[in-house]
Amino acid sequence: MRHHALIQTMFSILLAAPWALAQNHPVAIDSSSARGNSALASVKEEEETERLKANVAELASEVQRLTFELRQLQLETLRARIVPLEQELAQTGWRRQRLEAQESTLQQEIAQLDQALGEPSLLVEERQQLEVNKAELIENELERVRVEHTVATQREAEVSQQLLPAKQRWQQLYEMMQQSRHEAAENRRSRKQ
Repeated sequence: MRHHALIQTMFSILLAAPWALAQNHPVAIDSSSARGNSALASVKEEEETERLKANVAELASEVQRLTFELRQLQLETLRARIVPLEQELAQTGWRRQRLEAQESTLQQEIAQLDQALGEPSLLVEERQQLEVNKAELIENELERVRVEHTVATQREAEVSQQLLPAKQRWQQLYEMMQQSRHEAAENRRSRKQ
């Protein structure tokens, strides 16, 4: 909302500037016919020119200030978008790692069951129970962990894709804002001289 008001103010200033200058300084327009007639007209013309230059410099300064404020608002808006994405990325990454650890643990349990099933001294009932346990681990737990891992990995990739352009745009705006700040300081120094 503040962006819109700021943009409207900037455009109002830019659009109204030539008209306001012409209205406030009619001597600059009307004195062109009296240029060579008298020294007084020449002095007035120079004074008007200096006033016009001062007004243009003031308008330029105001536009520069508004541009700076607009960039600050854009940075704040982007930051408000980036922070939740960074948090979600961290949580999703943590979840993916936790699921990888669970999958590894399940794979080890299955390997232990396979090793136990390889024992020749197993009774038929014991073998059947181990095979049921292994099938339950594979069908229920391992498949669930793999599906959740796939979902977490996909979400992590989606969030990364959303985060990268937002961070790049934030960096561009930040650099532009720093450049504007530097230019404003240079303009102030040149006006003082």
